[in-house]
Amino acid sequence: MKGPAAAAPARKRRASAGPRSRPQKRPRDGGRDGDLISNLPDAVLGTIISLLPTKDGARTQAIARRWRPLWRSSPLNLDASYNLHRDEFKRLSVVSRVLSDLPGPARCFAFRFIRLHKAKKRFAEDAAQISSWFHSPSLRNLQELDIGFDLLEYGGHEQTDKEKRCPLPPSVFCSASTLVVVSISSCDFPREIAPSPNFPLKQLKLWRVSISDDVFSNVLSACHVLDSLDLS
Repeated sequence: MKGPAAAAPARKRRASAGPRSRPQKRPRDGGRDGDLISNLPDAVLGTIISLLPTKDGARTQAIARRWRPLWRSSPLNLDASYNLHRDEFKRLSVVSRVLSDLPGPARCFAFRFIRLHKAKKRFAEDAAQISSWFHSPSLRNLQELDIGFDLLEYGGHEQTDKEKRCPLPPSVFCSASTLVVVSISSCDFPREIAPSPNFPLKQLKLWRVSISDDVFSNVLSACHVLDSLDLS
């Protein structure tokens, strides 16, 4: 009689324990039941993407289907550094392709140490390509610009600074009505520019830039809210 009676509590314990719950798998499409970041509103995700380097921002399209249109519509911080492409000359084509494929606006554009081909024909082609960037709708409302060139060298012989500098295309100022921060280095400043009468520029840096006195005076007279001026 003791055997069956003693086994009863054990059966109760097994019954009260119930079936073990299995961990649920998270969906792989980044839906509402997936990762916490994908649960954020599109506006917040767009802000996050806009703060990433260009290459990393483009990679977010692979996270999930929902992320694919976000990179294309988010304000872009386009940094054409060595991480974008190691080849100095091919980087020009990569920038052109990004601007062509991107319907969304760019907030910041940075391209330092731009190197152009020395051959006259290739030099003209490179210069025309750079000029075309600033006619792109993506850069129409640009707020920050950081652009600079490598000084040209000719057969190792020393040349004057003016001969070494690349010309800055006048199209750079197509977005003059929205530019707030501008840094320009190692180039010849265009003699004819038409900055907006309401040039909202607050910070201006010119480093190793050849610019005439009258053009410099015209630029400053259009900057009514300029807080910082750095000339080197």
